[in-house]
Amino acid sequence: MFASVADAYLNTFNYLFAWNAHSIDRGVWTSFLPFHSEDASSRYAEGAVWGTPMYIYFCTGAAIVGCKVVRTLRERYPTISNPAAFSVVFLSEFTAGCLLENLIIRTTQAYGYAQTNASLTLFDGKWYQYPIYESLFTATMGCLHLRAPHRPGEP
Repeated sequence: MFASVADAYLNTFNYLFAWNAHSIDRGVWTSFLPFHSEDASSRYAEGAVWGTPMYIYFCTGAAIVGCKVVRTLRERYPTISNPAAFSVVFLSEFTAGCLLENLIIRTTQAYGYAQTNASLTLFDGKWYQYPIYESLFTATMGCLHLRAPHRPGEP
């Protein structure tokens, strides 16, 4: 739920992130958030039915898969450290998130990025442009949900 509100908050100062106007929505609540700029738009669609489930499977789902990856790594490499195991999960989630989000944007046009940092954006200037820092954030959120399983023989 935090991420769904944070999505709207991204547009508090500038119009950065857009849901498709054909999404089921009830408008956006950006103008009710603290520090909202009067110059920023608050009249656009916010895909509430699409957005919240997307965060659930991108973050919580990624954490569930990540826990299984860490468990598998522990079984195969019993001496692997938590930072090494979490790094494998982070890189996997970063790559999978980047590929999956690009696929979603290109095939469904459900959402898009209206403004991005050009030097950190794949396909800059295209309707399907993708800020690479989005994958950085989603991989971080997925890893924050992880709990490192104990090594065999530990309590």
